[in-house]
Amino acid sequence: MPWCPVCKNEYREGIAHCVDCNVALVESLDEEIGDVGDAQQKQENQVKAIRDFILQKVDYIVLDAIAETGWDAVLAEAKQAGIPVILSDRSVRVEDDSLYTSWIGSDFCRQGERAGIWLRDYLEEKGRAEEPINLVTLQGTLDSTAQLGRTEGFAKILEKQDNWTMLEQRTGEFVQAKAREVMEYFLETYPDIDVVICQNDNMAFGAIEAMKEQGKSYGKYGDIIVISFDAAEAALEAVRKGEINADFECCPDLGPLVDETIKKLEAGEEVEKSSTWKKPIMIKGNTYGQGRQRNCLTGGKTCYRQRIINFGFVPGLRTCMGMHAWKK
Repeated sequence: MPWCPVCKNEYREGIAHCVDCNVALVESLDEEIGDVGDAQQKQENQVKAIRDFILQKVDYIVLDAIAETGWDAVLAEAKQAGIPVILSDRSVRVEDDSLYTSWIGSDFCRQGERAGIWLRDYLEEKGRAEEPINLVTLQGTLDSTAQLGRTEGFAKILEKQDNWTMLEQRTGEFVQAKAREVMEYFLETYPDIDVVICQNDNMAFGAIEAMKEQGKSYGKYGDIIVISFDAAEAALEAVRKGEINADFECCPDLGPLVDETIKKLEAGEEVEKSSTWKKPIMIKGNTYGQGRQRNCLTGGKTCYRQRIINFGFVPGLRTCMGMHAWKK
């Protein structure tokens, strides 16, 4: 039976992902996960993890930054130690961009824009294009690249729809429990919500829990339209069931892209300062992608040309970021 390496819960066969912790399951709790800094959604923990990796003299540090600001000092320490820092998924804002080697991520603004376009077209298809539409948003961690981009992108479509009203936007911090609390507040404060935008799948599950608890109908066959982002495995199942109307995929291939970047650096090749994955995919209705696979991007070791490369991965959580090519 598979287990979650974080919460230690056991799952039935056929389940590959822990929704609560957002990690890939393992066959045994004895399995090594590698050098992963579990920051528990706190930037100060990420900073500490980076400093720990510097002391360990790893070859590379892969950072999935919780927020975009506040990195100058610790990245300067990594540069001083001669350790390249690769930004994965989320970017940072620093005075000196030589403090990191490369950023590899998704076009979050485009994802938000596509979500707005989908909603506009969906409402038109349902004959509701002229109706007043009330929306709420469960935002991710404030100042994170995903939160900023998805908010900005959706706003581009929102401002063109005179009959759409954004009632309120509040952070659910990308966490299911927090999102449930915020959604409960939304439902108690605003009696006529038509759309809830959840800036990641964990928050969509929290919103669904709150709506179930308060007897609200939602999803494909309900009153409240649910839009989500990331398209993790459990969320795709929710789309298939009609609980989530549409889900917009984050880059599922960051692991291999980071691996490719490390191999280029090892070979002495130049790498792009910024690489954006430009193929956001929308999953809606019954277009559930069968056989999709996502594995956890973790830290550890990889062997390249007979050299063992040590690297540290610093996510905001032990989070699923796509298929990885590293071997432990």
